[in-house]
Amino acid sequence: MCGEVERRPSALAPSIDRLPPVARHFLGRAAASRYIRPWLVSAVLFWRIPLPCPLFRCFTVSVRNLKSSTESGFFTQLPEFIAVCVEAERRVVGLFVEINMAPLKFCANISWLFTELQDFSHRIHAAAAAGFQAVEAAWLYDCELQELQRAREATGVDVVLINTPPGDVKAGDLGLGAVPGREAEFRQGLDLAVKYAKALDCKRIHLMAGRVPVGSHRTAVAKEMEAIFVQNLNYAADVLSKEGITGLIEPINTRITDPRYFLDSPHQAAGILEKVGRPNIKLQMDLFHWQIMDGNLTGNIHKYFPMIGHVQIAQVPGRNEPDSAGELNYSYLFNTLETYDYQGYIGCEYKPLGSTQQGLAWIKDYWTHRK
Repeated sequence: MCGEVERRPSALAPSIDRLPPVARHFLGRAAASRYIRPWLVSAVLFWRIPLPCPLFRCFTVSVRNLKSSTESGFFTQLPEFIAVCVEAERRVVGLFVEINMAPLKFCANISWLFTELQDFSHRIHAAAAAGFQAVEAAWLYDCELQELQRAREATGVDVVLINTPPGDVKAGDLGLGAVPGREAEFRQGLDLAVKYAKALDCKRIHLMAGRVPVGSHRTAVAKEMEAIFVQNLNYAADVLSKEGITGLIEPINTRITDPRYFLDSPHQAAGILEKVGRPNIKLQMDLFHWQIMDGNLTGNIHKYFPMIGHVQIAQVPGRNEPDSAGELNYSYLFNTLETYDYQGYIGCEYKPLGSTQQGLAWIKDYWTHRK
């Protein structure tokens, strides 16, 4: 379960007043940043990293001046100075984030939201009317492409993510990327997804892995399915790179949502991405699935953030609005994503408890607290 840890000044923390003048000056001005790390301070002291921020350049100059001074006694107090920086991280305000990091961006998943309307083109209009600047969807392939194009052009709403076709849903398919013997169908589905993505100027496609075949044990087919998935992802990377599109793979939990889905954990997905090794194939982080399968969201976001190409959200376990009752503290999680300067969209892939419009109060709350 994710929660926000209460921050309290440490009783062992040294007083800022006990530091040399330059250290007090630095902390007074650098109090704008709650992300000062001890390793960063050490790196500044030894000029091992470039610092574009004028604040830190000023500090670097001050340290150089101190180096030539034998009267300051600064370096005799270096351990204490670094300890203060650790404490500063715990208690100073987040102005650095406010200045340098953009607020999070949310897109409506119109396969889940605005289902009061039957046509996806109408849902695009509804999303725009609700204030969304972007939408995502699972499968749009039953819709007339021209209608979707007209809705997008009329509203100015971006389409930021679609999925590859699921295959034969009636036969139990949910993607074909890792399914043995279905490679040709996967490639055909990829071609269709690229056609829609190009027409809608969509730059991300979720390459669905698919399910473990009926009658097969997961462990018995795991190596074969992984090898097929890696092969198909490499093929997709070549196709998508020509169009400037990023492919995504998404772990889907096997405890609640789909017991037979092949790709079910961020660790498994990261291992596959390392084997593929293509810059335009990335990880889709759905916090709903990640929490159910592994938890430890703070640690996993930190560990896998360089791989992440898209984010989706829903409360656990009901898969409802982020502010509904459940395990996840989305105020904390949004703050975490801001900390990492996440620039992409966050897909609202949840089931509204009531109407879609009534369930959007959490976004207003986010903006209120963000300001």
